[in-house]
Amino acid sequence: MELKNTRFVSVDIETTGLSSLSSKIIEIGAVKFTPWGVIEEKFDKLIHPGVEVPDDVIQIHGIT
Repeated sequence: MELKNTRFVSVDIETTGLSSLSSKIIEIGAVKFTPWGVIEEKFDKLIHPGVEVPDDVIQIHGIT
């Protein structure tokens, strides 16, 4: 398969903090691109983490 003919997906995850052991995911986003770099589909979902999001983290990503 040639890379120039490949669709790809870029994924982004936002969390309640920086620790991989204690942080919870609060948003998942993905964008699917055509082989020419045109956006084909978008997806995003907010997830209730079950814990309060710290103020310093809200300042980073703006998710309350």
